[in-house]
Amino acid sequence: MTGICDDTELESVGVEKGPTSIESRYDAIMASPDILRLIKEGEAEGADAVIVSCMGDPG
Repeated sequence: MTGICDDTELESVGVEKGPTSIESRYDAIMASPDILRLIKEGEAEGADAVIVSCMGDPG
């Protein structure tokens, strides 16, 4: 990947539980717990930022 600093690391992870797509408010609610779990794990591992890549904007 170009355009990032040499000491920058990027990691991509996906939710393990929840809907396969966000098609409704219900889907967003069902996806939120695992998204929040992953954010907390990232914070504990020293992540400086989190990007939630979802067109439905859950959580």
